[in-house]
Amino acid sequence: MSEKKNLLRVRAALYIRVSTQEQAIRGLSLDAQRAVLEAWAKKEKVKVVGVYADEGISARKKATKRPALQRLLRDVEVGKIDLIAFTKLDRWFRNVAEYYKVQEILEAHGVNWRTIQENYDTSTASERFKVNMMLSVAQDEADRTSERIKAVMRAAKEKGESLAGSVPLGYRRVNRHIVIDPETAPVVRKAFEMYMDTGSISRVVRTFSALRLDYQIFSNMLKNKTYTGDFHGVSVEPLLTPEEQRSIENTRHKRTRKTKERRTYIFSGLLICAACGRRMSGKSVKRKYDDHMYYICSGRVAMACEAAKIISEKNAEIAMMENISEVIETAVMLEQESGVVSHKAERDAIKRKLSRLADLYVDELISIDDYKRQHNELQAALDAIPEDIPAKDITAAKQAFSGDWQSTYSQLSRDKKQEFWRKFVDKVIIKDGKVQDIFLR
Repeated sequence: MSEKKNLLRVRAALYIRVSTQEQAIRGLSLDAQRAVLEAWAKKEKVKVVGVYADEGISARKKATKRPALQRLLRDVEVGKIDLIAFTKLDRWFRNVAEYYKVQEILEAHGVNWRTIQENYDTSTASERFKVNMMLSVAQDEADRTSERIKAVMRAAKEKGESLAGSVPLGYRRVNRHIVIDPETAPVVRKAFEMYMDTGSISRVVRTFSALRLDYQIFSNMLKNKTYTGDFHGVSVEPLLTPEEQRSIENTRHKRTRKTKERRTYIFSGLLICAACGRRMSGKSVKRKYDDHMYYICSGRVAMACEAAKIISEKNAEIAMMENISEVIETAVMLEQESGVVSHKAERDAIKRKLSRLADLYVDELISIDDYKRQHNELQAALDAIPEDIPAKDITAAKQAFSGDWQSTYSQLSRDKKQEFWRKFVDKVIIKDGKVQDIFLR
């Protein structure tokens, strides 16, 4: 019986795969692979039972990490497939061990595979031996390439260059360096400032619609180290100061959502139980003429904190208004007494030496042993430099709580009152139902 007649009864699965890097650099798109395979199937009159596409996945990855391949294998096991077709062997595997794990499943169910652009198949022992040899060579080449790439990446990183990685909003890549984008950076900074003031991601997304943000994108931006000067190990100019980053971290951890009743609790996320350290949650009780709002330790609700007592929102607000001026005055005195020594110049000098050292090694002017020795010495010196501890800037707080601020505050809506306190206060310690300590941001 001729091969054409045999193919008429064959149920074929078309497998396509491309890694993110391959698609970007070599243009090996899924659509192109699919078009070639479908044209082959039509020419050979093969019955296509499914197209299985793994996008953005390396052939070096384990088979269990390739969703489309796993779906294909399940169909193999239930007897839906006779033949698997793909364009080239490297679309299938570049990892010998993983290849044989999958091959064992195929052989157990009598399923062969075929490359349509290369002369490989698994129908004979000699072909299987040839495949084994080619995969071994491909894996060895991939390993060597990986080592070369890692060496290039390390050298680039030491020179402050970035060869890969998605550049976050507010930055751009210029001649392999990540620099601040003058067009988007100011808007990004305003978005961060609004979040620090309000604690609301949704409000930021709505306000800065021109940035085309969504909730998840901005949530990820809040955790992105690039904005504090670290782009995957490469130092870049920061958009946020260390103090602003700490403020964002604190806001993220104490972010609160509206209750089902859509009530706003003025001190939501700010009050801390002195007995157990847990945050206090806002509650309300309906009364004849108004709602009584109060805060209760979450540990007490869970029967895990016996010492905590509730505090009414009214009493908390009165205590805050009476004591905040004294807290500001104390902070002013501490600010005047604190002398902050910056070590930035020392750090920058050592980083420049590291960069020059890398250039010497890349240009083969020093040996690898000399490079490692000097690099370790410089890195040790860099690690030994203490971090700067910036004084807390309370200029905005002093202005906000000056003059007859109480009259202005009393005119604010509950949402604006909440925003007001969150902007200047980091946390409030509550002990025995009373305000014990107020900590500024």
